[in-house]
Amino acid sequence: EGEALVLYGHLMALVVTREAARIVVLDDLGPACAAEDWKNLGKLAVDPLGLGSEVKRLLVSSTGSLSYAPFCLLVPDREVACVPSATTYGVRGISLSHEWIYRMVWDNKRARGNLW
Repeated sequence: EGEALVLYGHLMALVVTREAARIVVLDDLGPACAAEDWKNLGKLAVDPLGLGSEVKRLLVSSTGSLSYAPFCLLVPDREVACVPSATTYGVRGISLSHEWIYRMVWDNKRARGNLW
């Protein structure tokens, strides 16, 4: 509750909350990342996500140069946790079957008492 997972991709982001999941189209973030223009990057990468005030914790899975962005500066009013993308598992040679993903999510939610 109060969390949003944001999976950044090329010119888009997938925003997942308890209530819904949606894709948000983004402008090119590369120039703002390269210039370390954090104020502009926040406007380009975070503002379009449309996160409501109920979102207190942001789980961010970024890609490319966005991986170096200090998200704690981009969203200072929220707790931020950076999480690896599923690509990380492939690089490490871990197979992600649908059953494995289901069990991981189910066990995590059950342990937290948050089965939805």
